Amino acid sequence: MVFSPMQVKFGYAKSGTLPRYCRACAYLRDCWGECPKNRLIRPPDSEPGLNYLCAGFKRFFYYTLPTVDRIAAELR
Repeated sequence: MVFSPMQVKFGYAKSGTLPRYCRACAYLRDCWGECPKNRLIRPPDSEPGLNYLCAGFKRFFYYTLPTVDRIAAELR
């Protein structure tokens, strides 16, 4: 089931359908556009496919990533 054509297509859609707005985002390495089923709105540049949770993810990552990066550095 995991490698069915429908599932494989869904998996590749995750990166293949990201709008420019997402590909240029500083937080792409953290959310990767999230799930394609949630890409329902248009970003400011009018290319379709932005996740409707994008604004919340950006706020979350802006707030948490400095701490996560600091902890990761200490663990290394």
